[in-house]
Amino acid sequence: MNSIIFKDRRDAGKKLARELAEYKLSESIIFAIPRGGVIVGAEIAQKLELDLDLIIPRKIGAPFNPEVAVGAVAQDGTVIFAKELLERLGLTKDDFQEQIKNEIKEINRRMELYRNNNSYPDYNLKNIILVDDGIATGYTVFAAIAYIKKDLTLIKLYWRYP
Repeated sequence: MNSIIFKDRRDAGKKLARELAEYKLSESIIFAIPRGGVIVGAEIAQKLELDLDLIIPRKIGAPFNPEVAVGAVAQDGTVIFAKELLERLGLTKDDFQEQIKNEIKEINRRMELYRNNNSYPDYNLKNIILVDDGIATGYTVFAAIAYIKKDLTLIKLYWRYP
């Protein structure tokens, strides 16, 4: 998949589904990261006839500018930080404890709103296809992967290729 240009998120999902169709994905689940990843993931799930679920990591922004990502957190408190960036900014993980707590509350609120609950069904032995609409720093994706890897009720064979 070299240099594919996407018209929009739906188009991206359709093209990605075509690329994924060659794999045997019947025992798979699409995990989409809201908001934009849901549109991409929904197209993939529909085309490949797979279930779609959400995972909702949240960015941790720098104190001086919340748009500058210094890390991300998953709903269980799994935190990924840009250690070198924290060092350059003279910050520590402890500086973000309140923000982390608030982001976890927001994740749980969105889980209830979007999914009607905060827990997942048993996705044991499922292949996980993690989808977002783009990756800027990668911290939300890294936090989602760390959470998925930790929660063995979600998956046991995360690194297995079809």
